[in-house]
Amino acid sequence: MNKYITYIIFFLLLLSCTSRHQNNASAHPVASIDGPDTMTAGHVSLRIKSNGNECMLLITCSSGNLILPLLPHSDTLLQIPCWQSGWMEAKVIASNRVIAKKAVMVQSDQQPAALELYISPKSTIAGHPEQCFLASVLSDKYGNPLENGQEINYQLEYPNQQVKTVTGKPQFGMFFTPITQILQAGKIMCFASYHSLQAEPATVRIFSGKPASIHIYCVSQTPIADGNSTLIIRTDIIRDDYGNTVADGAYITFLAEADGAKTYLSSYTLSGIATVSFQNPVKAGHFTITAFSDNGVQSNALTFYFSKIPVP
Repeated sequence: MNKYITYIIFFLLLLSCTSRHQNNASAHPVASIDGPDTMTAGHVSLRIKSNGNECMLLITCSSGNLILPLLPHSDTLLQIPCWQSGWMEAKVIASNRVIAKKAVMVQSDQQPAALELYISPKSTIAGHPEQCFLASVLSDKYGNPLENGQEINYQLEYPNQQVKTVTGKPQFGMFFTPITQILQAGKIMCFASYHSLQAEPATVRIFSGKPASIHIYCVSQTPIADGNSTLIIRTDIIRDDYGNTVADGAYITFLAEADGAKTYLSSYTLSGIATVSFQNPVKAGHFTITAFSDNGVQSNALTFYFSKIPVP
C-alpha cells in the first residue's frame, strides 16, 4: 500500500514539474532568426524558430512593413518579398517584447534592366547663365540603382543640326553632365543608351531672350492733319542677342510726340514683328514716333510732317 502511495506522489511531482516547465516556456519564450547578412533584392530567405504561443514576426524594409503570426513551437523557412535595396530588419515579438532580431543588407543584383533619362530644368532662355543638367539612372529589374556601371552613351541634337556625343560612367547608378552651348532657340533632343537598353528621349526647350535692338519703319501714311487718316508703323523682325526671333507676345510700346503732347500705343509681337496704327493729328506740325521694349531697348525715331487740310 505504501508503495502505491509513493508512486502516486512521484507522478504528481513529475506532472507538476512538467507543467511548471511549460508555463515558464510560455512566460519566457525563446526565438531565433537565422540567415545570411547580405542578400540580393527579390525574396529574402530567413529561418525563424520560436517556442512561444503568441509570437509575431515584424519585417521592416524599404518595400514596407510586414507582420506575420508565428505558430507555436515553429521552425519555418520564410521567403520574404523585399525588392528595394537597403537595410531589412526582422524581429520576433512576444508580449510586446523583442526576443530575437536580425538585420540584413539587401543589395541590387547588379544586372542592368532599365535606363532612365532626366533633364533639369526642362526649359531655359538662350544664353542664360543657368545650366541645364542631363541625368540618367541605370537600375535593375526592381528599380534599384546599380552601384557600378559601364559607360553610358549620350547624344544631344541641337536646333542647328549639330550633334554632340557624351559618355559617362554612373556612380551608384547615376550620372550628371551639364548641357552647354545653348544659344539658339528651339529644342535639344537628348538620347541615352547602354548596350541594348534605350532610354526614353528627353527634350530641353530653349526660348529666345529679350530684344537686342528695334528698328521701325512706316508702312503707309497720309501727310494731312485731318484727325481721321491713319499712320501705320511696323518693326522689322526683332531679335535677341544671339539672333533668335523674339517669342510671340513680346510687349512693344510706341510713343508719338507732337507739340509737347504724348500718345502711347502698345502692341505684341507676332513672328517677331509688332505693328500699330496712329490717328493723324488735327493740327499741322511735326510728329515723332519711337518704340521701346520692356527691357529698355529703344528704336530709331521717325519724324513726319502733317500739313493743313488744303482749302478747295
